[in-house]
Amino acid sequence: MPDPIPWDAASTPVGAHAVAEALLEPAAYAHTRGVAQQAARVARGRGLARDDRALLLCAAWLHEAGGATLE
Repeated sequence: MPDPIPWDAASTPVGAHAVAEALLEPAAYAHTRGVAQQAARVARGRGLARDDRALLLCAAWLHEAGGATLE
């Protein structure tokens, strides 16, 4: 039985990353990692507040989660 997906932690960037890593196939995960990197660059460039940066990064990590196949 696979490890449970840590949905309860998905409201933090670290937790959202863990969810993406657990759910996504390698190609989708690589794409998502790139999206998260770009989101981090945008957040720094725009000088977003810490909470806003965290929300943007969570969204970036989870944007493909709806298309993942659960087994």
